[in-house]
Formats: sequence, structure tokens, C-alpha cells
Amino acid sequence: MSDETRKRGPRPEQRRVVAEYGLDRLPPSSVEAEAGVLGCILIDPGASMPDCVAAFKRKEAFYDLRHQTIWLACFALWDTGQAIDVLMVQEALKSGDRLEQVGGLAYVASLPDVVPSAANLTYYLDVVMEKWRLRKMIAACQRAIGEVYDFEEKTVGLATKAEGLIAQIQDEFNTLPQAEQAGGQPLGAYAEGLKHRLEHYARGIGMITGLPTGFRYLDKFAAGMHAGEVWVIGGDPGSGKTSFAMNVAERVAVDGGNPVGVMSLEMSAEDLILRLLCSKTQTNFHKIRTGCGSKEELALVTEALPLACDVKQTPIYIDDSSGLTMADLRSRLRMMKRRFGIKLALVDYLQLVALTKEQMYLGMAAGYADVARGLQQSAKELEIPVIVLSQLNNEARKRKKGDKPKLTDFRETGAIGDVANFAGILWRPPMEEKEEDELRAAISADPMGQHALPVEMEVVKNKNGPSGTGIAFEFLRWCMRFEDEQVKHK
Repeated sequence: MSDETRKRGPRPEQRRVVAEYGLDRLPPSSVEAEAGVLGCILIDPGASMPDCVAAFKRKEAFYDLRHQTIWLACFALWDTGQAIDVLMVQEALKSGDRLEQVGGLAYVASLPDVVPSAANLTYYLDVVMEKWRLRKMIAACQRAIGEVYDFEEKTVGLATKAEGLIAQIQDEFNTLPQAEQAGGQPLGAYAEGLKHRLEHYARGIGMITGLPTGFRYLDKFAAGMHAGEVWVIGGDPGSGKTSFAMNVAERVAVDGGNPVGVMSLEMSAEDLILRLLCSKTQTNFHKIRTGCGSKEELALVTEALPLACDVKQTPIYIDDSSGLTMADLRSRLRMMKRRFGIKLALVDYLQLVALTKEQMYLGMAAGYADVARGLQQSAKELEIPVIVLSQLNNEARKRKKGDKPKLTDFRETGAIGDVANFAGILWRPPMEEKEEDELRAAISADPMGQHALPVEMEVVKNKNGPSGTGIAFEFLRWCMRFEDEQVKHK
């Protein structure tokens, strides 16, 4: 080190290295390869981004802070379905006051020129990832050295702890998508898992191969909700869409002990919890909400409140933020998966997801098609089923009495038809005239009474089973609870 350097002291970049890695020299990196990756993205984003997204789970894979920032801008554009080019990246950086931090438009525009073509992306990716792995190993070794200085127990325990630090890094490497995995697997790679399923079928067990909804006939019909599936539930206003979905959430979380994430874009969390309590205790929701509940009814709900607040007994996590875009929604679902390990997500409802300016420019139908595809991507990425509620279009309300719902009754039908693994529409089937008159008279005489309404779910799409048929339920509207038709209530 020269005398002049000693006088100046370490550069900011070197100080970061000393703080992060405990080394007074630059760690392994290849700024050239990082620039090559970004250059490939800007030349051919369609071919480059899928491989880059699979490889770069963390922005720290880029060592140069400029490249980290540019990568995050590219990813944000890709995640929201926008075009990726020099001008779009420039605008994304400019909107976050980060353009000058990366060297301005001149530096961004120079990146495509550092590579001859996007065909060399795999080579650049390998170099960048190898350097990142080396830096992670250095950091792990530095932490192990720190443990040596601070350790006060027997050295046998120290060796075990050091091994654990190294093992954590190795596990992290092993969970990263490998190039050969991203390129697909031969049929034989999946044969063992299929063999176990066939053995279950042979023994007559495992009929419900997914997450049970808690409704007997629905589970038999669809064999449960499976990871990566999107279930779309529709219905006219007041048909009980939210109640049905929350009943599924209750059965999955309370009865099955599986964490459930709820994105409520319409109702507040307090309203949903009150519905949940009234459903579970079969207490009259309308009386409680209007202040007409009896002391006994209020006591039932109040006594059940601590159970609803106990995460171990009721692992339901609600986010009632409104005005969320699809990117916001996906980000929050990822957070729920990471923090709480959710096994099911519920989105209420599709048409309340906020569209971006770009999506609005394309039109409502195309915009919500993007939203539907985003939910499908989330289900696959998080490896959980996603239930999304949806409105019906105006034509559906004009159908004649007795006409069964159809897939085309959904708003944004094309998008739902494309992404839904299972689509059902709740509706009131026609009743005998005498029976209908008696029900109407009973409701008119006592609007807040304990009336059970017959409701069917018309299965309009089922990728893995039959469709075009109905599943019968009883809707106990007074307590916001659905039951299988044959299950008797109090």
C-alpha cells in the first residue's frame, strides 16, 4: 500500500468489504460478468429473464451496487409484465431517484454493448454465481473465526458450531435452482413419487390427495386443493362467496391446523373475524352486528374471541390492505409464505386488485388477465393452492330462472378460463313453488331468523375431474356458515 493511499484511508467500497467480510481486500467478484448478464437482459429480455430470475434469488449475487440496483429495476418490470429495454429501465430508475447512483443513462445504455449477443448468458451467469458462492463461503468462515474468539465452552462444541455455519451455506447453495433443473427433468425423475401415489390408490386410500376444503362432497369431487392450483369461486352479490371462502379457511386452519393467508381487498379484518366467530359458534351475525344480540349470544362470541386470537389454534393471517396491485399482492403472499408458512391463500376479490397505468391502457379485460396470470404464477411459485373470488358479469344476472350458471358468466371470462384449475359459481337453484312461498313468508316474518337457504355450486371448470354438475349446500345465512346439504345444523 502506498504512502498516498495510507493518508487517504480506505475507499468507501473497501470499508464496506472490511465491515462485511472482515478482510482488507476486495472479495471475489467479476464486474465484467455482471455487466454481461445485464447486457444480455437488455438485448433479449424474453430469453434471458427466466434464467436470471431462476438464478438470482438474491440481489447480493451482484457484487457491484450499481448492478444490484439495475437488476432490481429489471426484475420489477418483469414481475409486473412490462417491457424491458434501456428506456424502460431508465424510467424505473429515475422514478426511484436511482438513475444517477448507477452512473446515469450513459452507463445503462452502454451495457448492451459489452456483450456480442445474449447467447453467452449461461457463461456469464455461471461466473457471477460462482463468485457469489465464494463470497458467501468467506463470510461463513469469518463468522466461524468470530465464534472461535468468543467461544467459552469445550472445543468439541466449537467444531460442531463451525460445521453448522458451513452447512447452512451448503444448504443455501443446494436450494438454488440449478441449470439442469430449470431445463426440465426426465420422466424417471418423477416416477418414485408417482409410485407411492399408485400404492395409495391400490389400497383404496388417499382419495383426497390435496388440502381438504372440509366439505365432504366437494372434496370427493375435486380430491382436495393441490399445490399450484387456482380455484375461482364466483356468485351474484349476497350469494355468500366470502362466507364460503372463509368457511374453507376456517376448516383448513382450525380443523386441519394448516396456516392460511387471507388477502381481503374488500372487507376489514374485524368484519372477517366477526364472521368467523359467528360461523364457528353458530351465532346470529346480523343480530350481533346490529346490537340486537342476546346476552347469551354475545357471551358465546366474546368467549370464542381468545381462541380466534390464538395463532396455534387459529392460524389465519389477514391482510386487509386495499388498492394493491398484482405486484403488491404477490409480494405480500411471498412474505406470508416466508413468515408463516401458509398452505393456502385466499384473495377477496379479483376485480378489486388495482391495475397499473400500463394495464389500464391495455383495457380492463387484458389488465385482469394479467392479474389472473399473476395469481397463477404465485400459486406455482409458493407451491400452495390459491382461492380467488370473482364477480359475475351483467349478462349472468339476466339469465332466466332455473338456467344454470356457465363459465362465461364470470367477468374477464377469458382470463379465468385460462388460469383456473377449478371454477365454481354459487347460485340459488329453483325450488318447488310451495316451498319457495313458505321460505319467502318465513323470511318476511322474521328477517333475522335462522333460515337455511339451499345453495348449489355449479362446477363450470375442473381440470382434473368432471364438470357441468352441481354440489348442494345449505347456507345458514344468519351465521354466515355453509354446510353440506345432508349435514344437520342446530
